[in-house]
Amino acid sequence: MIETTKTNGSLPEKADAAFEQAARKVVERARQTGTPVVVWEDDHVTELPPE
Repeated sequence: MIETTKTNGSLPEKADAAFEQAARKVVERARQTGTPVVVWEDDHVTELPPE
């Protein structure tokens, strides 16, 4: 799923939108492949289920 981003808005808003879109793609791919999502949380690496 690819979503369009706003063409107007501040640079931080555009960066946030791009980051959210990338995160959705990561979770979608993890669901498709049955692999965990790896994140940095509480000063260490954590694997989370894609749900």
